[in-house]
Formats: sequence, C-alpha cells, structure tokens
Amino acid sequence: MFADDTPCHPARRGSDQPVDQGSSFRSDRAPSPFPDRVVRPARRYSPQRLRRSVSERLAEALFALAGGHGAVLIHRETPWASITFSGSRHHLVLSFAGIEAIEPGERFIAALPDHEFNLPGQLVAEAQLVEVEHVLLPQPTMRVSVELLLLDDEG
Repeated sequence: MFADDTPCHPARRGSDQPVDQGSSFRSDRAPSPFPDRVVRPARRYSPQRLRRSVSERLAEALFALAGGHGAVLIHRETPWASITFSGSRHHLVLSFAGIEAIEPGERFIAALPDHEFNLPGQLVAEAQLVEVEHVLLPQPTMRVSVELLLLDDEG
C-alpha cells in the first residue's frame, strides 16, 4: 500500500489500462474469482540435490558392504584431531535381523578391516570391529559394533 492507502498493484489503483495476462495465460482455465489479479502458472522448480553428510555417506557405504542387509541402530560421530590430521571418529551399531541376514552380516565382519572405502574428501584410516552380539529368540539377530576413524582428505 502507498501512503495514500491505494494498493500497490496497478490494476487495483483504478488504472484504465487492462491487466497484463502474460504469455502464459491459458483460456481453458476457469475465470478467476479475482479479475483484477494477474493469473500466472505456478513455478516449477527442479528438485535440488541435497548434499549428504559424511555420516550418511559412511552409513551407505557400510550398508553396501553388508550386501544390502542390516540396519544402523546407533551412529555417533565425534570430532578427532592430532597435530597433523583432523577428521572424525564414528561409532556404529548395526543390526542384522533374520536368518537370511546373518550370513551377509558375518561376511561384513570379515571384510570390514581390509575394505577400501570410497568416500569423497575422506580417508578411512582405521576400521575395527568392537563387539558382536548374537540373539536367537524371538528371531535370530546379530548386532555388530564398529568404529571407524575418518581423516579429512585435503589433497
């Protein structure tokens, strides 16, 4: 609104000029209940790709190493630094539920220490198994605790 209480839109100021419908005006639309407003189609935005965090990329890499089995129950990330390097330490607990997930879980345990991870901007300096817990009832489940040390790759 202007200081004289007239609306900002030229069509609402009592102008004798017709309202510009723009090139996107389609006559197959129902008439607008507000004839003094310009009708334009809604903008379509392309979905932006969200940046995944290091934690998310690490969880996905572990899930792939486990052959698509298992679920991350706990994931804690703590900053880590030494005199020459910086990065983060990750503690994860994965659950392999069901008889069909136990064998891929055991392959995961065997492959983890020597696996070459491909995490952009990160180097996996250490990947170790901390604990394995087996439960048989009500269904076979294996919980695996792992710790990984990721260093920032600045090169």
